[in-house]
Amino acid sequence: MPTNMFDGNTENMGVSPWDIDQRDDAKYGRSVTAAVDTGRKSAANGLRWTASALRDSPFLRDSNATDRMGNNTADKLEAAAQYLDAHDCERMMADTKAMVTRNPGRSLITAAALGFFVAMIVKRNN
Repeated sequence: MPTNMFDGNTENMGVSPWDIDQRDDAKYGRSVTAAVDTGRKSAANGLRWTASALRDSPFLRDSNATDRMGNNTADKLEAAAQYLDAHDCERMMADTKAMVTRNPGRSLITAAALGFFVAMIVKRNN
């Protein structure tokens, strides 16, 4: 893809910059979608493995409360794995948009907290 109009490439002659940007967005969007769809199965398998490890953990057998907590967490991980198996990237994006629309305040707080934790991890690794 040319970086400017004067690099000698005539691929985009007669095409507005807006159309080029939309074409690039669609191309990269498809690439991201394909990558997410490829990783869904391994993510679902990882969630299932984690749920199984939680259920089998001897550390959660100390009391009824920790056992219930561990099993509840394992159930939620299993449900997340089933969701990943059943939905493609486009459907997950639509579900996310619907959830954000229904709960904008909670979504904003969640995004801020997630950004904070990612920033801490990145800062710690540098």
